Amino acid sequence: MESRRRAGPCFVWWLAWVLWCVPAGALAGAGLIELNWGGPPYDGGFLGDLVLFGGFLSLGQAPFVSVFVSALVGRSRAGYVAAVLSAVSWPLMGFVGWAFGSYFEVGSQTPLYSDTHIFVGVLPWLVVGALDGVVMVAALASVGGLRAAGISGVAWVVASATGGLFYEYWYSLDIAAEQNKIKDAIGTYLEGFGFAENVAFEVVPAALFLPLLYGIPTGLALAGILRLVRRGSSTPTDTRYS
Repeated sequence: MESRRRAGPCFVWWLAWVLWCVPAGALAGAGLIELNWGGPPYDGGFLGDLVLFGGFLSLGQAPFVSVFVSALVGRSRAGYVAAVLSAVSWPLMGFVGWAFGSYFEVGSQTPLYSDTHIFVGVLPWLVVGALDGVVMVAALASVGGLRAAGISGVAWVVASATGGLFYEYWYSLDIAAEQNKIKDAIGTYLEGFGFAENVAFEVVPAALFLPLLYGIPTGLALAGILRLVRRGSSTPTDTRYS
């Protein structure tokens, strides 16, 4: 019974995160096309693909992360400070991490359609996950203890890299086929309703596939962090028999 009570809030947070990744993914898709809403070219170019995609994704995640940290740290001055710092630091780490990860990715010069390129494409996700993991550790260390906060940071890095690998694999299929059949069907259907071409083919697919491929594993990490930190912060209230 106790485990069910603990699993309930974890599932709610996991589901909320996956749903939140829909608008965050749409924002990332908007960054990918560099906010060029007037039609092609919408291939992302240098700025959209190498800087804005991951940065805008982190920007969209920031409000959720702030609420998540506030829920764990509590309604106190320390909790409010941690929530505000998380909201500011999370997108900052996203822009910086994605830019550095993209630099290493481009510098690897791997063949575009190779299996190696898929794994190299995880580098931006890994660097962003590592920097955001530092934010997570700093925010949760005061409430869950340094050990629990450290494990939480590592869990986030692993989940971010895993979700990035899933997304990069799907995206590599899209590139290899020049237009993924599913993505093409979605874009063509939306264009029939008057959506702009870049929105139909980039923003909406990012809003749909990021929650599924990236949001689910990172949401599981958040659920695990929730249980871990709350378990680490709980102390016995009755010491009569200790």
